[in-house]
Amino acid sequence: MKDVMYVVGKTTTKEVYVASVTRRFITDEYLKIEDEINGNPIGEVVEIFSYSKVKENTFPSETGIYQSLQDLGLLHENKTVHMAKVNILEELQYAVTPHSTVTIPNFSEIEDLLVSASPEKGFVLGVIRGTEKFQPLLPDSLRNLVLLYKEKSGIVPQEGVPFILPFYKLNEYPHFGFFGGTGSGKTHALRVVCEEIMRHGIPGVVIDPHFELRFDRVMEGLPEEHR
Repeated sequence: MKDVMYVVGKTTTKEVYVASVTRRFITDEYLKIEDEINGNPIGEVVEIFSYSKVKENTFPSETGIYQSLQDLGLLHENKTVHMAKVNILEELQYAVTPHSTVTIPNFSEIEDLLVSASPEKGFVLGVIRGTEKFQPLLPDSLRNLVLLYKEKSGIVPQEGVPFILPFYKLNEYPHFGFFGGTGSGKTHALRVVCEEIMRHGIPGVVIDPHFELRFDRVMEGLPEEHR
């Protein structure tokens, strides 16, 4: 059965709610709203919900969500209603058309949003969450650029669109930082940046009072091309 998704309830130019009884939503995934008035905008899922039963008082009346679900025929007995809050990624002139159909965009429709530089002109720092389903659609130039590490699986191949920081633009905006609590991955992120600086042969000075940025040991299990 084909997945069917709709915009439900009150809409704005910045965010909408989307519902489906055939598909679960994924945090950080990208959706296309088929709204010709606004040029079929792309949105990002920022919150997800599932309801085993939806009643008239499940949502505040001013949201209009219950009425939309009823009008669209999504209130089936024994069927879970999946919902997502979606942020629109572009500036719209009009509020999104209510009850618009929602689909999964092709990679070509979101490439400009996700890929800001080629690997030759950017630091490849990881993979963008929520883009795993686009892996088979990537051009060869964006495949096999990074490896991922999962606690249970160890080193795994790239799954999703690589995140590339365009270092040529740093002459215009020359500052960025990493902030987070202990164990959140700040040092690991800085190590990846240092690896990319070395990969591109960019001169630099690193002040490392904790001796955490040594690169004299190769991680076990890395394929030769990623060492």
